[in-house]
Amino acid sequence: TAQSERDLELLRSVWEMRKEWEDHWNEWKFGKFASIDVGVMEAFAQAFSKRIYKLQKEVKGWKALDTLKDAVDQFKKTLPLILDLRNEALRDRHW
Repeated sequence: TAQSERDLELLRSVWEMRKEWEDHWNEWKFGKFASIDVGVMEAFAQAFSKRIYKLQKEVKGWKALDTLKDAVDQFKKTLPLILDLRNEALRDRHW
């Protein structure tokens, strides 16, 4: 039916978004800390949150989407810490 096809398309979108998020997350997690750009990370997380919000309007109660949203929200909460740790004023002697 048309509804089933639409649900499958939405489900595919959720899992593609999950893959995209995991790819970026792994890039940041395993990349060199000194070379990360917090502004890019923040912009990506914000844009990704908007995509999730739009998708949540169409689907309700999908655990896969809720889990993805939680992961992005948790990441956004850590961005200020990452920004502070990347501060040029933080020197080796502070450790």
